[in-house]
Amino acid sequence: DVKMWRAYGYTIFYVVSTTILVLLTSVTCAYPLTSKKLIGRKYIIAFLLVPMYFGGGLIPSFLLVSKLGLYNSIWALVIPASFNIWYIILTRTYFAGLPESLRESARIDGANNFSILARIYIPLSKPILAVVAIYTIVNVWNSWFSSMVYQPDTMIQPLQMYLRRILIEQ
Repeated sequence: DVKMWRAYGYTIFYVVSTTILVLLTSVTCAYPLTSKKLIGRKYIIAFLLVPMYFGGGLIPSFLLVSKLGLYNSIWALVIPASFNIWYIILTRTYFAGLPESLRESARIDGANNFSILARIYIPLSKPILAVVAIYTIVNVWNSWFSSMVYQPDTMIQPLQMYLRRILIEQ
């Protein structure tokens, strides 16, 4: 069935692009939160924790996706899922477990924040990045509800919506 293979292709696109963006946002948000010199670090972490526990719900999310012009597009599933506070906190906790002396010795050698992140922190944090990637892959692969809400066009829906449609039609 051609529709099934198209749904497979879109599902793979959603999984790969969302996983890359989640890893990128998790690392770039978690790294500054490990710096003890960051002013207001505790308030920023508290600011991140509040929406993790108390979400706005479906209607504000739908209105946000609609106002951003993402409704009925492939980006309606990728962009909102690319920022996950739980993964940022997991990555920050792992980064905080790395010795501060690594950062200090890299500073003495003349490294800036980007090179410290790219050359020291990311290679040492492969285990947590693998965990975040696996969680994201499984989450995106199994998600069908956001496609049902944000994508009325059946041509861009993932495999899970295609299978759901087959089950309902039978």
